[in-house]
Amino acid sequence: VIMSDDGTGSQIHIPSLLVANSDGEKLISAIGRADKQRTRGYSDADVIVQLEWDVPRERNVLVDFWMSSGSVQAKNFLEGFFPYARKLGKNRLSFIPHYNIVSMTETGTNLCFEHGRKYCAADPDFTGPITGKDVVEEDLRQLCLWRETAEYSDDSDKSFETFSSHWWKYVTQFHEKCITTEMNVKKKFGEECSYSLIDNLDGHLPHLSSDVKRCVRDDHTGILEEQLNNRGGKDLVLRINGWKFEGALDP
Repeated sequence: VIMSDDGTGSQIHIPSLLVANSDGEKLISAIGRADKQRTRGYSDADVIVQLEWDVPRERNVLVDFWMSSGSVQAKNFLEGFFPYARKLGKNRLSFIPHYNIVSMTETGTNLCFEHGRKYCAADPDFTGPITGKDVVEEDLRQLCLWRETAEYSDDSDKSFETFSSHWWKYVTQFHEKCITTEMNVKKKFGEECSYSLIDNLDGHLPHLSSDVKRCVRDDHTGILEEQLNNRGGKDLVLRINGWKFEGALDP
């Protein structure tokens, strides 16, 4: 629940707290019983309420981020957050990327993966050279890169991978190296520039490009279907330990 002033907030001059209706009913009942006790002469018939703000403390923070590879806002957030992610590392931060894949009932071929209308993305530059189809393909490459390089934290139950330093290096360089307005295919937002960047990452793993290509070729349906069925609700969504972050994405 997000509270806002409806215009009458200036009339409230006492400490105020929003509680659930069920809790409010209990408080009203307790106050009613206390009032009856006072009428019978009991001077200590008071209602005492104790408030506690318990903040869950976890050694490893779980962050889920829904984004698009074509989003400039996502790029800015990731670039700003990268120094903190690098310091925290896999034993303090579980950062799970998700990508905004949608289905469309009617669309042109330039918004969707391959020849269908099931796995699609918004056009990031409208009349520019990059299409929604290009974005879906880049989303897929980034997801495959994350899957091929993500690691477990040292104390996790090994149920799922949580952090990829290679993914972080890639996404924070991608828009600088692979430019949406570039016409040279080697420097343009797209497949050739993407794999060139993977090959030149610091700490490069042998055969990483080949592994990502295999993942794209063999696993694309399952990966895109998972993204389609696990949407965040809007273009950019950040969840921290399961709680949706409502502030500005400004690290």
